[in-house]
Amino acid sequence: MKFKFFKKIKFPTIILVSSALIIFLSLSMIYLFGKIGADYIQINKYKSDSNDELLGNEEQYYFKKAEKIIDPFITRNPDFDRLLAGPIIGNNDPTMGDREARVTIVFYSDFDCSYCQIQEQILKKILQKYEYQVRLIWKDYPKNDKDSRSYKSAIAARCAQAQNSFWPYHDFLYEFSDRLNTDTYLEIAEILNLDKDKFTKCLDGEESQKLINKNMEEADLLDIAGIPFMYINTQEIMGQIDFETLDQMITHELSK
Repeated sequence: MKFKFFKKIKFPTIILVSSALIIFLSLSMIYLFGKIGADYIQINKYKSDSNDELLGNEEQYYFKKAEKIIDPFITRNPDFDRLLAGPIIGNNDPTMGDREARVTIVFYSDFDCSYCQIQEQILKKILQKYEYQVRLIWKDYPKNDKDSRSYKSAIAARCAQAQNSFWPYHDFLYEFSDRLNTDTYLEIAEILNLDKDKFTKCLDGEESQKLINKNMEEADLLDIAGIPFMYINTQEIMGQIDFETLDQMITHELSK
C-alpha cells in the first residue's frame, strides 16, 4: 500500500517575521491602553479639592500620580527597571529615636499635607510608648514645584537641620501650617535662635535642594504614589492609619 504525504507549505521568512512583529505590537498596544485605562479609573475614584491635589477623603492621603497621566513629558516617571526594593537610609536623613532600635519607620511626608500632620501625631505617641525600640526616619516628598510652599517648607526645615534643629523646626512648621511663607520661616528660625545669616543664605542655596530632590527621586523609584507613606521595617503602608492599627504592627514586628 502506498501512502501519500502532503508536501509542507513553505512560507517566506519575511511573512513569518512580519506576522510575529504585528502580533507583538498588537499585544503591546492592548497592554498599554489597558494600563492607562486602569490608572484613569483609579485616579477618578477620588474627588479633587480646590487645590486639585488633595484626593480622596475616605482614603486620607495625597494622591500624586495623577500628574503623571496629565503630562508624561514633564513630570517624573519611574524607570521600572531601576525600581528600588526599599528605602535608602543615609546620614542626611533626619532621625528620631535609638539607631539600634529593632523597628525602623521610614516616613515620606510633606509639610503642606494635613493627613501627614495627623499621622505624625500618631507616630509621636508610638515613639513615646516604645522609646528605644522604635526609630523614625523622615523623608521629604513635597510637590515637584520649587515655588510651592510645600517645597519651600522642606527647604526651610533642611536649613534648620544644618543648625541641628530639624525636629523643633519641623514641629513649628506644622503648627504654623496655615501661613507657610518666607516670613514664617524666618520667624521660626528666630524663635529657635538660629543664625539668621546662615539660615537665609541656606534658603537661597542648593545644598538643601539636593537633599530634597534625592528623597523625591528615591520615592519615585520606590513607586510611591501618595502620602503619607511609611515603611515599617519592610512593610509598606500607604495612607493614614490609626494608633491601634500601627501599635499592632509594631508589636508584631517586635515579636519576630
